[in-house]
Amino acid sequence: MASEAAEPRATERDLALFNTHCGMHSFAIAMASLFTGVFLLKQGMSAAGVFLVLGAVLAVRFVLRPLALWSAPRLGLVRTLAFGCLLYAGQYLLLAQVKGLDFWLVLYCLSSGFSNVFYWTTFHALFAALADARHMGKQVGLRQLLATAASVAGPVVSGLLLTLHGPLVAFGVAAAIMLVSILPLIAVREPGLARETPAHAFASAKDGAIMFSTDGFIGNAAGTGWGIACFQTLGERFDSFGWLMAAAALTGALGGLALGRFIDLGHGRRAVALNAALGVALFGAQAFGAGTAASVMTLSIIGTLWGALYLPSLMAVVYRAAKSAPCVFRFHFVLEGGWDLGGMAGCLAGAALSAAAAPVATATLLAIPVLLLQAVMLARAHPRGA
Repeated sequence: MASEAAEPRATERDLALFNTHCGMHSFAIAMASLFTGVFLLKQGMSAAGVFLVLGAVLAVRFVLRPLALWSAPRLGLVRTLAFGCLLYAGQYLLLAQVKGLDFWLVLYCLSSGFSNVFYWTTFHALFAALADARHMGKQVGLRQLLATAASVAGPVVSGLLLTLHGPLVAFGVAAAIMLVSILPLIAVREPGLARETPAHAFASAKDGAIMFSTDGFIGNAAGTGWGIACFQTLGERFDSFGWLMAAAALTGALGGLALGRFIDLGHGRRAVALNAALGVALFGAQAFGAGTAASVMTLSIIGTLWGALYLPSLMAVVYRAAKSAPCVFRFHFVLEGGWDLGGMAGCLAGAALSAAAAPVATATLLAIPVLLLQAVMLARAHPRGA
């Protein structure tokens, strides 16, 4: 990247410190963010209302996203990421106060959108700057392995704390862990980031933004719908939901690492085809398979394993493109905006389906055509291989 030629060379130590942060951050996410939808449901909101609240958070962060464009070139990627963690901790404390459609919910939506603006664009940009393009699939898989392994205990801890001590304790612990996750970032060397916008920095991300919007749609339509369906099937018990999420995460811990290596060996297109076929079958089964605890356990485990295969095939393409972009941060700025728009569309579609009295699990069907579109785009983006 000519515009960032002065960028210090990243080391394996920097990437290891970043991955350590990811593990702790994922633990906090698993304790709080993973429970946001079902917590709101428990507080009396309808499934359609939950979809709309999550969509509102995405709308807030889409509108506020230019703040990160101003801060990152001035503070640096590492400091901006740390600031995002600080804001994340604050949003969890606000979430604990929500009792339904109240003022605390408004504050939560604003703070959640604000924290996401500073965290996620910077997160992806920093990882792309630190990682090695030749082994991107493996490194994404390793990051996912560490994050998934660290998050196995998170849902169990949070489920038990919510059941025994309530949201203030559960989400307060998550906030504390989020703050501790800043510590490894202190020793990460700051990659160079030009203050002036290089030529074509935003235009180079157009195709990637379209691709990333599909991920936003899938996660918010299918992911939210399935999570709510599981919670309802388990009798709306936080502890049971936590154990379910932990069991599912444990089975997916090794899948991403294995597929990441598969992608680096030149089999990216085969991985995309496999993911698309399995994803279509999974979403179809989930739409009509939320009737018993055994079925949601089985399909959640399969879903997490599929997710561990899905993520490296998508993110390896994204991070490779970012490495060759005129500016890695501005590239991800555009991509995250695309994700927000796709996520908002997924939330609105899920809300409409729920408002029409359709079973909430059928929201997974909405993701099937979008997944197939994404597979076509990914197949074109992956290098040809065996």
